[in-house]
Amino acid sequence: MMTMRVSWIVFVAALSLPSFASADSAWICSRSSNLVVEYDLGVLSPAYSFQHEVEIPGQVITGIAGIEWDADIERFYLLLFFENEPDTTYLATWEPFLGAVEVIGNTGAVYDCLALDDVGVPHTVSPWSATPGAAYVSIDPTTGLTTDVCSMITPGENRQLAFDPTTGEFVHARTFVLERIIGSVSGVCTMNATPLLDALPLLSAFGWSPIHGAFLWLGWNQLYTIDPLSGDALLLGELLPTAISPDITDLSVGPEVTLSTPITPQMVVRGDSNDDGMVNIADAVHTLGVLFTGTPMECIHASNVNDDPSFDIADTVYLLYWLFVPGSPPPVFPGPFGCGALPPPTLPCPAYAACP
Repeated sequence: MMTMRVSWIVFVAALSLPSFASADSAWICSRSSNLVVEYDLGVLSPAYSFQHEVEIPGQVITGIAGIEWDADIERFYLLLFFENEPDTTYLATWEPFLGAVEVIGNTGAVYDCLALDDVGVPHTVSPWSATPGAAYVSIDPTTGLTTDVCSMITPGENRQLAFDPTTGEFVHARTFVLERIIGSVSGVCTMNATPLLDALPLLSAFGWSPIHGAFLWLGWNQLYTIDPLSGDALLLGELLPTAISPDITDLSVGPEVTLSTPITPQMVVRGDSNDDGMVNIADAVHTLGVLFTGTPMECIHASNVNDDPSFDIADTVYLLYWLFVPGSPPPVFPGPFGCGALPPPTLPCPAYAACP
């Protein structure tokens, strides 16, 4: 595979930069957004969540497939999707304090997630949709060129990669198992598997935390540590869902920056269509009025009880089932029993008076 180094660099004014001596935040990216969300690992509270926009003048970044902090160069490595080249990813570096981006080169294919070895060389794997198996490759940090290491025969499963500095091994995460890559036979990776001892949410992102000396497993918005030897899982907390949540591809533990836009959660009672602070049959009647007779409603997002991308009759049916059919699931997080934080609205919610 041949490619050229791409010299897109964002130059910024010379400022006195902070020292990134510690890694205190989890940084999470998505294949469908140019936003990176930062969570303070010491708090895991909506008030300590920030979003950062990765931008290059003259280029449209449509997604970020991988992210990994390199303390030696004090930059993140990123895998970027560009609007004009949706079928490949570019390796880049990003300095989060000033936002400076340098695009290094085209990897020649689509890859998900990034992990660095002990000398700072990025590694990645093909996405879950790759067939017959995933390519596990190293990426030249000066050109973006990839070199095949071995293949993984795990079609149809989400694949994530992290480096364990205590053993010097890469670990491949997939459903219910961690696999240490210890070599290859005829081009196929050989692995030692560690079954996970706990039932965890479906994997969204995976990485190594130097704070905990353990792997981090993100399933939807639940963040766990995974003991690298035993596979034991410990719930750290729930991250505030964001606009990037459905398409999360990777996470990395990096410095605390928190200089960008804080994520201000919308507080609502999920299912409270008429904004009286309670969820009952009146809300189902109100949603029918909104859908079929033009009854006004300020916070459509609160009425999206099944949390899919739209507000429609399915939300009314879902609510009626919960109200009258025993065992039916309640309106989804934050639920119908009190005020809670919604992710940034994808549906309108200009006003909601029942929650402060």
